[in-house]
Amino acid sequence: MGFRKGEKLRRIEDSNRINILSLMGGDIEDRLRRQIEMDNNLCYRKAGLPADCSLPEAIIDGSFWSMLPAEDVDVVLLAVTGPDMQQWNRAVEENTSGRNLTGQFWKETSIAVVAVLLEDSVHDAVQAAKLDFDGIIAQPFLAQQLPGIFQQAIERSRGRHCITSRYRRMRHLFQKVNRNRRQLRNKMDLLCRDLVRSNANLTNTLHDFRRIYNFQSDLTGEFDLCYMLHKALRQIKEQIPESSAVVYLCSTDKIEAHISGPWYDNRRDLNEIETLLKETVISEVITSGRLILIGDAGVCEKILPKHRKELAGLSLMALPLFLDNELLGGLVVYRNWSSPLTVSESNFVKPYLPPLARAIEAIQKLNSLIVR
Repeated sequence: MGFRKGEKLRRIEDSNRINILSLMGGDIEDRLRRQIEMDNNLCYRKAGLPADCSLPEAIIDGSFWSMLPAEDVDVVLLAVTGPDMQQWNRAVEENTSGRNLTGQFWKETSIAVVAVLLEDSVHDAVQAAKLDFDGIIAQPFLAQQLPGIFQQAIERSRGRHCITSRYRRMRHLFQKVNRNRRQLRNKMDLLCRDLVRSNANLTNTLHDFRRIYNFQSDLTGEFDLCYMLHKALRQIKEQIPESSAVVYLCSTDKIEAHISGPWYDNRRDLNEIETLLKETVISEVITSGRLILIGDAGVCEKILPKHRKELAGLSLMALPLFLDNELLGGLVVYRNWSSPLTVSESNFVKPYLPPLARAIEAIQKLNSLIVR
């Protein structure tokens, strides 16, 4: 669809027209308006401000600039005085986080803000320049100079708006990059912690393997069952501080080895504690085939009342001895209730059980062959 020549010319003329919005009042506005209206390419109108809007304080409020019709306004004229600019500069100095506190709000818009100095003062011109206005007008107003000032202000505003938009995009980009860097750093930290934890676990596992291998090597070649069991119990007992240990075998239905603490100094005490253990935790571990852990036998409801008094003050741990799903017996560790045996200590003892069970089976098979 084409345009007639006259209509096209009118559109070109409208595109060159500068729309000016005035935020001034008084005689100086009348004088400036008359000079502006002498140029047909300058369209002048006065802003209708709300009753609660007071200038010049309002210009440091971001909501003020959002109310202006930026779509059909190219230039905003703002009357300024020396005291006003001093007040704004003080506000800029107080707010060190944002340079040009008063100007940063209109920098988000594409409107050119031109300061109209009410007094012909070099000091006021310097203050206006520090506040980074897009243009400055001072009396006397010359009609032939105004279009050039407005055009330069518009170009400066467009450049400022372009830089502000670019800065905003760069800031968003940097924020995204920093966020990605933080996420990557957190992932690297997690990975490093996982690697450290894995290495620590691997080291502990290798240490456990060496410990159990040495234990199994010590038991290999032993032919005396009683000596082998005492040797095994001594090594297990050394891993759990201030503890005592016994081994019960199902094949003989008795406790074959017992290494006790210094508080049992005669065989009568040992026989008594062995009988109590057989009637309580050993009987239960043989029946259930699972770990039994008791913090204080004196208050444990699983133990019969007649046995609680004799076992009071002891913490008990009983573990079954399995070999290929065959129950060979049980291992019992006990010590003073003031330092109860824990699940972690039971997990520490469990790797000793398979090599101990294999050593027991090997000696039992050897004894059976010798008897034949």
